[in-house]
Amino acid sequence: MFLRKKLKCKNIPELITILIILHVIVSFTIMYFCFNGVKELHLWEDMNIPKQRNILEKRESPKEIDELEFVIDGDVKLSMGKLTQEVYRHNQNGDINNQPKVKDEKVKDRMKFVIDGDVKLKQRNRILRPSMGKLTQEAYRHHQNGDLNNQPKVRDDKVKVRDSDILQTQAAIIENDVETYMKMRQKRIENACQRLEKLRKKKTPTRKKISNGNIYVDMKKKILYCYTPKVASTTWREILTASKYDLNETNIQLSQRGPNWSKWYEGRILTHLKLLNSRSQKNIQGEFFKFMFVRDPIERLPSAWKSKFIDVKGDYYRKRYGSNMVRKYRHNPTYAEIVEGIPTFEEFVKYITDRRNRPQDSHWISFNELCTPCTIHYDAIGDFRTLNTDANFTLAHANLDKYIFPVSQPKTSARLQSYYSNLTSQTINRIYARYATDYEMFGFEKWLKLD
Repeated sequence: MFLRKKLKCKNIPELITILIILHVIVSFTIMYFCFNGVKELHLWEDMNIPKQRNILEKRESPKEIDELEFVIDGDVKLSMGKLTQEVYRHNQNGDINNQPKVKDEKVKDRMKFVIDGDVKLKQRNRILRPSMGKLTQEAYRHHQNGDLNNQPKVRDDKVKVRDSDILQTQAAIIENDVETYMKMRQKRIENACQRLEKLRKKKTPTRKKISNGNIYVDMKKKILYCYTPKVASTTWREILTASKYDLNETNIQLSQRGPNWSKWYEGRILTHLKLLNSRSQKNIQGEFFKFMFVRDPIERLPSAWKSKFIDVKGDYYRKRYGSNMVRKYRHNPTYAEIVEGIPTFEEFVKYITDRRNRPQDSHWISFNELCTPCTIHYDAIGDFRTLNTDANFTLAHANLDKYIFPVSQPKTSARLQSYYSNLTSQTINRIYARYATDYEMFGFEKWLKLD
């Protein structure tokens, strides 16, 4: 009676018919879900995903979960392919000799990578750094993020690598993948730019047009170069000019470069990026090969001082800058000394580290100011301490490999330190403060210590 009232049925046969229909609908619904559930279960079993999920659920330590994801998802940019749960268990146990048979040879190699950190594997046709030894996942991530100062403590001393050590060791770069180091440098710059952006009280709008006069482009060869004086800039200027004129060697005639390379500085060989409109600048950043070279300010400043004030034939820099340096920082200078305009190295350093002094020159302006790496994402960032290796890498990627970059040997730290022997620690700290952004962006080490 209750059902008849609820369903509003007039007689029992009609009630029975409705109940049968409901029963059939429920039965088919249950059968449908059961069938698909079994099918899905078999699918997950074939993929071994339920077992992996169970393992994830049983893990108590987040680190262990990361390690499992490291193997399954290939967090080090190595796709593990069809890595079965059975293979994973062998990896976890370190049982490399009794591994199950796997048809895919790449899987076998990647299993070894997981077990003993063998990073001599090809990553997209590139060789990873063999010197990293038994590199743990956590340490590798620190390297990938460019965070080399805050590396985790690991047993293998080879993992404890500072960026300065990497840059100073030519052999290490030669036998390893240079592109890996380039990516580390790019990541370091990216991190520095993000930090600088956060420090600004008010975020300034993105610069629509680049106005730096030191950035040149070869529209035909699709090359962008930030001209950084005192970092093998003369050699790069010769190579790019020879490439512009399609010369096989860097034997450039006076008519091609102009007196004192006037055509280069005027943008009549390579085009000044600042002369192009915003749309062209944006297209160039996406299509051109972009590179720049940097140098530790402690090494760069003595070179700039000698070439512009000491070992120089002309008096342009002495008149434009030297006289002010002598008048402002020398105790009781004579009129003849002011006119001569030959500053000591200490006077030179005091002048350039005081931001109130204007004008300044590209030979000692910071690389951040010259090349704006927060705006232009360079494909290659070379370092003077690994000049030869980085230059060959750049020549190859810029399609300039028919030119040979001359071999250069960096100055020893003892020779460099002699320039700073008369400077106080306060003056040294002013150098570090003046180029603080460069030290952060490019990983220079503050190695100069005074007794």
